[in-house]
Amino acid sequence: ASESFGSFGIEVAEFLRKEQLEVERERELQQERKQSMRDAIDKERQTYGLGRILPVFAFCGLLFSGLLVLFVFMEPHDWASALMLSLAVSMLFC
Repeated sequence: ASESFGSFGIEVAEFLRKEQLEVERERELQQERKQSMRDAIDKERQTYGLGRILPVFAFCGLLFSGLLVLFVFMEPHDWASALMLSLAVSMLFC
């Protein structure tokens, strides 16, 4: 009976060794994919972080300054314009 299973043990050992190598290869590929995704996220944060926010802040700051100067020098002529002026000022400070 042992003669019929003579090379079976060797073939099983070879198969298990190949499977272990394949598992290790898949693990390495997964680590490489994770690292490349982290690198892409870091690059996107560096590219779009301050570059997108700074123009928005600059625009809002200039708009706020211009409207503040306009509201300081503008005199309301009736209750409707006074209401609009106070609403606009209160919206600027929110």
